[in-house]
Amino acid sequence: MASMTQEQWASLTEKQQWDIKVALRGPDTHPSENIKWLSTAVLRWHLHKIMRVGGTLNEDLKMIYVPAGLAGPEPLGRTFNFNPGHFFQHVLEAAQACAIPVVLVDPPKYWEAMKKEHYNHYMCGRVWDALPPGKGKDELARHIAKQWGIDDPSNLIIKKEKVVYSADSFDPLG
Repeated sequence: MASMTQEQWASLTEKQQWDIKVALRGPDTHPSENIKWLSTAVLRWHLHKIMRVGGTLNEDLKMIYVPAGLAGPEPLGRTFNFNPGHFFQHVLEAAQACAIPVVLVDPPKYWEAMKKEHYNHYMCGRVWDALPPGKGKDELARHIAKQWGIDDPSNLIIKKEKVVYSADSFDPLG
């Protein structure tokens, strides 16, 4: 996925630019790094050559992953103290303006994965496990495999709620 150019940015409407800027910020909630890794950090990488984006960049992932229906868990309580529908609507609008594909994830599985303290392969594995076969699942498998230095993502499987590499029983999580 190529980064956005200044010309492309200038061609966007003010509303599209606003949605992108809001999505770049990410939610200020705890924990938020997982949410940002699968959404905000992908957008940040796409825009990092034309503006200061701050925070973590995900230069590898080529799609954005958000919960289907954009709703948060009920009740949000202390774990996710933000308005997910509002935030993810900006993410969807930003992704559309930037031509980044969006993958909708089963909400209960998405939010369960997001509860981990920080980005890790367990979180990505839980999201991956929630996806039906297709491009979104294939892209996340490719991303997980690349993070571990594995050439063939087709051998990734979920085993005991963690990702393992089945070809030679390699378990990167120990």
